[in-house]
Amino acid sequence: MHPEAGKQEWLGGAQDNGTHYYQNTLLDNDDIISGSDGTLCHWDQDNPELKITQWTRNGFFVHLDGQLVDTLLSRGGMFVNASDYDNTNNYLYANVADLGAYGMVPPTEDESLSNRLLVLNLNPYLGLGPTDATKVMEVSLPVNLLSASTAIKVSAYSTPDNSIVYLGSQAGEVIKVTGLPNNPIAYRLNTRSLPPGYISCIAEDQRPGQLAVTISNFGVESVWYTLDDGESWTSLDDPSGGLPDVPVRWAAFDPRQERHLFITTDLGLYSRYLQRGEPWNHHYQPLPALRMDMFEIRPSDGMVVIATHGNGFWQGQLRDSVVTQLAETPEAHYTLYPNPSSGTSQIQGPTQVHHLQLVDILGRTLMTLPVGPLGKFTFPAELQGQYWVRGFDPEGRLLCVLPLQISQ
Repeated sequence: MHPEAGKQEWLGGAQDNGTHYYQNTLLDNDDIISGSDGTLCHWDQDNPELKITQWTRNGFFVHLDGQLVDTLLSRGGMFVNASDYDNTNNYLYANVADLGAYGMVPPTEDESLSNRLLVLNLNPYLGLGPTDATKVMEVSLPVNLLSASTAIKVSAYSTPDNSIVYLGSQAGEVIKVTGLPNNPIAYRLNTRSLPPGYISCIAEDQRPGQLAVTISNFGVESVWYTLDDGESWTSLDDPSGGLPDVPVRWAAFDPRQERHLFITTDLGLYSRYLQRGEPWNHHYQPLPALRMDMFEIRPSDGMVVIATHGNGFWQGQLRDSVVTQLAETPEAHYTLYPNPSSGTSQIQGPTQVHHLQLVDILGRTLMTLPVGPLGKFTFPAELQGQYWVRGFDPEGRLLCVLPLQISQ
């Protein structure tokens, strides 16, 4: 997206139908700014006159001031190839290895390409550095990756002359590379908790080392989170969280509120406030419940754009959070007992809970329950399974979110 608040301009790759440039009108063929198969796009957030569109594998189009000024080509890469752009240093990084037909490395492929990154130098187009500088190069990484990089994320904490890049592979590996492009140092993050699946996206939160990783396989825990740059990981795909067993394609953190995570799946958009212990919220109205491949948020004003598989682009606006922060009453100070319960339970904490909302594992609010003077409340006896209760004070302020197991 264009970085400026209020601008109705964004780029989107539409595979067979090229790459479209949206400018607040319905999309048609006149909006195609580059042809062939449109895939990932990059818009320089510091120099918005520069845009990069991508077609299959490692083919790139450079646009400056609305004009196509160059085509950059290099070897290797997948059909829809992982790449990301460093707005600080004006380099684009892309995968070089080719997974081959059906995702398998062909026997003739040089497997050492997994340990290389393509680097495109966009500085000459911005008048930065020598105009005859090398624009297309490869960097060898001092690490032994088992497979091609299927997810690439440039860190927002990159500094001048030091790009920091995270790589994820189809073998469940996560690599952190610093010192790019000239003096790369690679660190293999501790991913023993992660399943050996196809990493589809790496997202970065508001503090260094806070990352989310998504995996697009069936039958695995698909969303993982770390607060310590991969030393330890927490699954966000626990059975009580309400996330179905479908591929997860993309992740993005809300730039306005720490630890507010959005993910796109084959059943649409989900979000979760990680600090509140709530289940996933499925945004299926008015959005369609179908495959979504990417979700982008503009920090300047909270505008979002979603790319779907076969149902076009969707645009929206993030609303301000209803709850900015829990006051000096962390939910760890609240207790719920008996738990499991068969009809009556009791909630106690530093502030009297006035009423509760009973929420199922899909994030749907089922009913509101009054709370008695001693914190007692009752619920229908026919309910059974895992639920959540949200506790509120008389003014409707959220006090706590706690799991509740209901048994017969």
